[in-house]
Amino acid sequence: MNTIFVDSLNWLEYANDAEGNLWLADYPHSEMHGGGPRRERKLMSEAKVLHAFENLLRVLAQHTQELHGNSKTTQPHLSAIGSLAAALADGSSIGSSLSQARRTFGWSFLPEAWGESIESAWAKFTAVAENAT
Repeated sequence: MNTIFVDSLNWLEYANDAEGNLWLADYPHSEMHGGGPRRERKLMSEAKVLHAFENLLRVLAQHTQELHGNSKTTQPHLSAIGSLAAALADGSSIGSSLSQARRTFGWSFLPEAWGESIESAWAKFTAVAENAT
């Protein structure tokens, strides 16, 4: 596995494997010390949606320091992206998660050039995902 982005605010890790599949790793047992055992799930959707999501993750990775340094502002955004990833991992419709994430990005803008870069990547992902759903 090759790590793409680590969201330490929400205890999520995004990676891809040698075949190019995207994976979400999380710790679903918050009641256990350290979140319990790690769970890895493959993300499933149309290739163009997964490609756009990977591009978004790569932009997030470029701005990890800013994202985690501004956690009060960025935590809702990262949580919304995590919910989308969970829907992709569950193989369920992303419509509801996409709507919630769209509201999060619409209500709270990310500051400075790094925020504009993330919001641009988000807009590109949204365009692809909306055309696929």
